[in-house]
Amino acid sequence: MVLTHLITDASRYSICSLTRYWSESNSDDRMILMGNGTDIDNFWRSKSDSNNVTFIQGKICSSHQLEVLLLHEKASNLIVAPPADIPPDHIGQYLRLIMQAVQKCWLLRNDPVPYRMHLLLQSHMLWDPKQHELETKVMEWAQSYGINLSISIMPALYGPWQESSKRVPSLIKAALYGNRQPLYGDGSQVEEILHASDMAYAIRQIMKRDEPYQIYKISGEETQSLTLLSTLYALLDQAFSNDDRLAQLFPSSPMARGQSALSLITLVQDRRLQARPLLHNSHYEDIWPHVKQPRHKLEDGLREVVNFYIEHLDEVSIGESGADIQKQAKNRSWSAA
Repeated sequence: MVLTHLITDASRYSICSLTRYWSESNSDDRMILMGNGTDIDNFWRSKSDSNNVTFIQGKICSSHQLEVLLLHEKASNLIVAPPADIPPDHIGQYLRLIMQAVQKCWLLRNDPVPYRMHLLLQSHMLWDPKQHELETKVMEWAQSYGINLSISIMPALYGPWQESSKRVPSLIKAALYGNRQPLYGDGSQVEEILHASDMAYAIRQIMKRDEPYQIYKISGEETQSLTLLSTLYALLDQAFSNDDRLAQLFPSSPMARGQSALSLITLVQDRRLQARPLLHNSHYEDIWPHVKQPRHKLEDGLREVVNFYIEHLDEVSIGESGADIQKQAKNRSWSAA
């Protein structure tokens, strides 16, 4: 059976990655990606040949446009991530408007089966005191509106086609251009990161389970900041030793002079550290014990990302500004409705 998934907001790397991996592994499913076209250039650069993904330009903040799509496209599922430009204290109001639009369309369709909706939240959205128990409130709204809702909460993501300002690409960029990388304290701060393909796989498994009103934790790998940086830079050292052209392309990097990227790490002691809370909430059910596919190990995932950037130097230069990337992407073909 062909399923149609309406997915938003396209300004989120999580949403673009989910659409990419899902469309590749479920070629029969139809994916309708909604968002601002200037925010998803990297997605279309990687999926310009896709036949099962349709892009509709617009903001899902417009409940009228959402209602039209839900009624016209007869989507089986609605997958939502709050747009990146919404202030944290407005996320709840935004989600409630979406649910009201979904309820209205469900009543107009006169469908006896409740509408399926999945909400993607990143753990940093819940750090703000104003967002205390946001996921619980959203679940209560879904029950009152008659929406079959599930929620997944995940840590920071990394993977291919990620914009250069994000954590892992920015570390790679710093090494390639010989920029010092400050590391505060002794580097023992613990981070949690998750490969984008693991996130996409977990979401698919959650949707297959079809258990309403569940909150799932998609856990990543916890690692110290120094371990993350050391592992990534050791992989860059290896890449330069295996590919002579990299030294010519990036002469400012220490690897081009036979030195290690680890020499760029500078310990900084003059900043008071505030540890970010990790996702250890007993109310969330970890999805990984319920699925067969294991997550990427940190070194394997970082090696894949390093190899991706090296193999796509002609397509994605992480030294370019976002505006330059957008101009290039607009020259590429993509499906629009």
